[in-house]
Formats: sequence, structure tokens, C-alpha cells
Amino acid sequence: MQVQLSTEFALHGLLYLAANSGRRPIQLPEIAQAIRVRESYLRKLFQQLVRAGLVDAYRGAAGGYSLKRDPEEISLHDVLAAVEGTADLYRCYAEQRSCRVARPCPIRGAFAQAYDNFRKSLSRTTLASLLHGEALQSEDVEWLHAPV
Repeated sequence: MQVQLSTEFALHGLLYLAANSGRRPIQLPEIAQAIRVRESYLRKLFQQLVRAGLVDAYRGAAGGYSLKRDPEEISLHDVLAAVEGTADLYRCYAEQRSCRVARPCPIRGAFAQAYDNFRKSLSRTTLASLLHGEALQSEDVEWLHAPV
């Protein structure tokens, strides 16, 4: 499985919100500039995050976005599902036609187990754990340390 670039940008945007939470709703241009992504592209991603219940959107001059839940309650799996969906990692040929090889198929079971392990691992990793992790404590993450 390859995680899409859109999921990575959504995660960066959510981490920015988490790092700046409590101040006010944060406007999209500020987030886009901080994480260096086109505003129009980020707007589409944030619409998906709003629909998934991860982000609140506020209209008006003082509007913007804020996390709907605490960073400790938003997992990587939540974000992946919001952006990419929850399709299985492996689509069995037998779903379309009767399998000529084996029933039950050992391949399908192996992929199902691998995907379940992957999903569980992503579910244990939260925005808070990423925000307080070693990688984000680096001075290389400009938007985390720069006053806005």
C-alpha cells in the first residue's frame, strides 16, 4: 500500500492546527503558507476532513478551521480513512468469479491479516504523539517554532 501525497498534506495541516490550537480558528491561507501547499488543493482536503468529523469549519472574517477532537483522539488511521477511504488492501479475484485455485484462499487471509496489523498500528499513532515526537521537536520544522 502506498499512502497518497494528499494524506501527507492533510496530516501536515492537522498537525499545524494541533500545534496552534486554542488560539482561534486558523484560516486556510495561513495553513497553506505554513506547510507550503497550494491553498486550493488544501481546501479540498479540508472539506474531506470536515465531512469526516475531524475538523470544524467557521465562516466569516474571523473564520477558519480548528480540530473537532483533541489531538490525542485523532489517529493516523482516521486521517487515512478520511482522505483515501477504507478500501481493503487486497481485492480477491474470487469476489468477481468463482475461485479456481483454493477455498479458503490463503492469499486473501494473509493480506487481510497484514492490512489489519497496518490499520491497528495507524490507529495507535495519534496527532498528539506525532506532535510531541522527536521529528517535530527538530528546529527544521519552521512552522512549529516560528511565530505566526
